[in-house]
Amino acid sequence: MSSTVRTWLQRSPLFRSAVLAGTIALASIPAAQAASDFTPLPGTWIVSAEQDGKPGRGMAIDVQDGVLVMQVYNYRANGTATFHLAVGNIDGNQVAAPLKSYRGGRYFGSGPLSGVEDGDAGEVRIEFTSATQAQLRFPGEPTVAIQRFRFENTPASALPSAYWLMSMQDSSGKAVYSAIALSGLDTSTGPAMAMALPNGTQIQVSCSYSATLQGFNCSNGSATPAVRLQFQTALHQLSGSAQLDGSSYQLVGQRMLSPDGYDSLVFSDTTPVPASGTWIVTGEKNGQPGRGMAIDVQTGTLVMQVYNYQADGNATFHLGVGAFASGQASAPLKSYQGGRYFGSGPLSGTEASTAGEVFLDFSSPTRGHIRFPGEGAVAIERFQFAPVAPDPASLLGHWTFHDTTNKETAHVALTQVDGTAATTAGGGVRCSFLNPSTGQVRCVETFTISGRGSVYLKDYRFVLQADTGSGKALQAGELARSDVLPDDSSTQKNSLLALRTMDRRGMKLGLGTSF
Repeated sequence: MSSTVRTWLQRSPLFRSAVLAGTIALASIPAAQAASDFTPLPGTWIVSAEQDGKPGRGMAIDVQDGVLVMQVYNYRANGTATFHLAVGNIDGNQVAAPLKSYRGGRYFGSGPLSGVEDGDAGEVRIEFTSATQAQLRFPGEPTVAIQRFRFENTPASALPSAYWLMSMQDSSGKAVYSAIALSGLDTSTGPAMAMALPNGTQIQVSCSYSATLQGFNCSNGSATPAVRLQFQTALHQLSGSAQLDGSSYQLVGQRMLSPDGYDSLVFSDTTPVPASGTWIVTGEKNGQPGRGMAIDVQTGTLVMQVYNYQADGNATFHLGVGAFASGQASAPLKSYQGGRYFGSGPLSGTEASTAGEVFLDFSSPTRGHIRFPGEGAVAIERFQFAPVAPDPASLLGHWTFHDTTNKETAHVALTQVDGTAATTAGGGVRCSFLNPSTGQVRCVETFTISGRGSVYLKDYRFVLQADTGSGKALQAGELARSDVLPDDSSTQKNSLLALRTMDRRGMKLGLGTSF
């Protein structure tokens, strides 16, 4: 293992080294239902056949806790721009929902205004075939293919430069191994990936792109333990298969850091990249229809759709595209006219006007500030419509814990709520919020030893951020007392990494294990 990889294992400074530097308000939410092998990736989606390099229509899709929220930016029959909102349960990878329209909300510089519902255009139906592809039928139109829009300039054959938290699971979905991995290394034999298991084992695999696989084959040759990986990546997700010492596993991974910035708080000493999906103005959460944003960052470019209104009350949208660096971006907010409306057939839009410049500054992947034209800077946040702290239901699901203190991978399936805690089926592991305002979580498991009393088998403390977490794993075997919280000051920071691989509805997150 190279010294560069060891530096990476000491946390984020490698990001500033040559290895990476040279590369590179809504409707009420109903209860969700059926499980799925994947979760559609949040962000900008497009109709596959409508990519013609001209302004057109598109969708911002967000899925949380089995519920889809989709904004459609399109046009009216008179050529003016508008947007529609659909909210519905995903059931068996399918969803059907009315496309509602609104009017009367805020326009740039207007001050407080709440919108009202203004009818619906009919029902939209979607069947997702993977985390990045689906079949969609708008009102009055035939079914068409849609896909997650990728505007990054990285060729598909290039191994991404990124840090990943990976979970290797058996056929039942139980995590057996975990690893922190750095992909995109350049070696004398070509692109490579470095991996570190929680027990300290370090592995480097050489990788090659397979056009047939549309992904990567990686191997460490004759070295031990023998490792073989096959996987695909899609933006911040990774999925595939792994062989470790002759045993086969399903492989899933979540990006923690890329040249754009950090996704995981473990790298919070660098600058953040905003999470893709729906964002709202924090001070405008009043339970009434309003304005919002869909934000997407890929390889140094930010794309943002703003769903807002005109001074006459009509709904409209603006598009901003600009360079993203050091957690910041600015872009002109452009409006368009003349594109497709529901049932219209082929129409290409044209640029109509520019409302002015928008400025964004992100303090974390889920928080930031925005300054719209004619307005002061205001706080914005990633819109969370799944349960959030202090609700213990926000902790439910299957978790992989990468524990370097006890040198192990732990699989914890939190399936029920007991008071203020989310617990495993038998109640053996209990997870609850120590500090809901900061997302601080503690998970404990105790065991009674004759003559000694209860000791901790697990004492995990981490900060939750959506489906990942980072914090500390205390040494197992500490005496468990109800009146004293064991001191963690001597425990190494980031000795615990957490990854939720399945939500409480049984939906596998990200690309899942359908690869």
